Amino acid sequence: MGNRSFLSFFFPLLMFVIFGAISCFATSESLYLTFDGAFPRFIWVAIVIGFYIITSLGTKWIIESFSSDFQENRRLKLFGGLLIVLVFWLAVSFPTNAHTFLYKRAAKTVAQKEIAWQDKELYSIIDVKAWAYDKEAAINKQVAEIETKKEALIGEMNNPDHKGFAHRAEKILLEIEDKLGIAKGSIPRTKARNFSGNEMNRLNKHYSNAISDQLVIYKSKLQKDLAVQVAIREKEVERAKDTKKRLEAMIKALDDNRNVNEAMLKEARSQINNAYNILDKYTITGETSYRTKYVEDEKGLPSHKLTNAGEIVYKDYLKGQLNKKYDIQETKSMIYFILISLMIDIAAFLFFNIAFKSNRNNYSF
Repeated sequence: MGNRSFLSFFFPLLMFVIFGAISCFATSESLYLTFDGAFPRFIWVAIVIGFYIITSLGTKWIIESFSSDFQENRRLKLFGGLLIVLVFWLAVSFPTNAHTFLYKRAAKTVAQKEIAWQDKELYSIIDVKAWAYDKEAAINKQVAEIETKKEALIGEMNNPDHKGFAHRAEKILLEIEDKLGIAKGSIPRTKARNFSGNEMNRLNKHYSNAISDQLVIYKSKLQKDLAVQVAIREKEVERAKDTKKRLEAMIKALDDNRNVNEAMLKEARSQINNAYNILDKYTITGETSYRTKYVEDEKGLPSHKLTNAGEIVYKDYLKGQLNKKYDIQETKSMIYFILISLMIDIAAFLFFNIAFKSNRNNYSF
């Protein structure tokens, strides 16, 4: 048996297998999610186990390169070991472990919040009258804001300290054009030839009439768009009701199941995407579409982006955007997941090196 008892070899080997199994499961699960099930889970598991053993050997080579004993190719072992650890462990195993822990904790919450938001938005299609009333109120508010700006412009042009159409008046007029959605300079500019009462009245009337004319066109366009959307929504009420019913069933399924599997989450993402497809049809001219505002495609859904290790770990977490993008308070949890991942792998590598310490046993390789 050599210089060591079987137990002194078997125990650290067993510990390596236990810690390594946890890490390999987390890594393979993350890769399976990230690549959207491109390969069966068992293939990812086999690949990860192979690379994990190679990485463990890499850590062994690093430790041996610092040994006081005679070592062949000491520098080669150090360089090769560091390369393996950097490529697989730091780039793949370590971040994917943290990603899997976060996904298992947050995926259900993210899906629930997204579905709840969609469910609320679909109600605006079903209750067309209430939705139209709110939109009409929003149109009137926009018109009132422009009217207020028009009064501010008239007041500025009649300011005793700087009468006429000066740079401050120009700034206000540019803001009005922006709110009206017309190009800069669309409203003809004119200046007072003098500051007599008649000339100032002419100046005030010119801008007041020009803005009012544009405001009539603007309000008429918004109301026509609204009428079109109301007609479309009235035709699609039944479809919206059916989609909303499906979303509510999914909400109940997620609420009733403490442990949600990936198949259920995938179905949730599909239902959410269907809701986006419906809502995109009801975007009023001038508004940002639901899809442009919230997602680019199904891959852009928060609940789907959460499946991507690179998106979560290397992009959103490092930029501090987890809470903002996914509406989850998991920044601190992610720190714990990173530490746990680190400890699991370090423990596995240490036990591997203890089990196969080359200068004391016959089990080295």
